[in-house]
Amino acid sequence: MAFPSRSREKPVWLIGFNNEPMARLAEQRLRQMGIPCFVRSLHGGPGLWGSAYNLPHDLLVCESDATQAR
Repeated sequence: MAFPSRSREKPVWLIGFNNEPMARLAEQRLRQMGIPCFVRSLHGGPGLWGSAYNLPHDLLVCESDATQAR
């Protein structure tokens, strides 16, 4: 998984959330600030039955953006 504009940078963990909605709110806030990021579910994956809504999620950013994102 790479960020489109920063394909050679390493994504790093920023923070973990107990559910997807909280992770998505943080993702929106960072994107509004111009910081590329993505949300990753910690459990499940392809073939998961049901919703990943209540599973823990991590928020990742480019290594060069980590300080600003915090």
